[in-house]
Amino acid sequence: MDIKLFNLHRYPYYLPPHVIRDRTLFPADGPQNIKDWWVNARPEFRELVLAEKDVGDSVEAVGIIVERPDVVTIFSHEYNEKLNRHTNPQVIANSDIIEVLPLKETSKKPAAGDMIYAQWIDASHNNIPATINEIAGVRGIVTISQFGFFMHGDSERVIIGGSYSAKTKKYSYLGAIPTVTISKVTVMEV
Repeated sequence: MDIKLFNLHRYPYYLPPHVIRDRTLFPADGPQNIKDWWVNARPEFRELVLAEKDVGDSVEAVGIIVERPDVVTIFSHEYNEKLNRHTNPQVIANSDIIEVLPLKETSKKPAAGDMIYAQWIDASHNNIPATINEIAGVRGIVTISQFGFFMHGDSERVIIGGSYSAKTKKYSYLGAIPTVTISKVTVMEV
């Protein structure tokens, strides 16, 4: 997997609420077409993403590039290879990207603040409303790949932050994963 460290001037944006948000890993939803989402986004949202901003922050994010249509980059902190789906992809203007660096795996044990790649098991059908007939055809579990910064880990959970702000010294896009569902945690470095 081609995992990257994104150094940004500001935080990226999630998919806007006026476009159908794909926050689910439900296989019946069909394939994601994130490039079309950007092309068809409302002009107001495109203007917001592309608007020039004062450089007031330094944000680091860990993820994989989903698409690079025209003047933006769309990336994700979470991916399911079996279903070929990204959860909550984010978009940033290319002009707000300082640099994108490839990351490589290490054999180190994770410590607070380390960039990591975690794999964990989730139910494939627990995120959306469904009828009894719809859910009867959905079986199994999926392996989720999550990318970010290791914040905390103990016998109960691992907490991962997708992004870190140098200005606020806080992590964002947090996820708490039960330790019993985690199959792999790998420290990444530039």
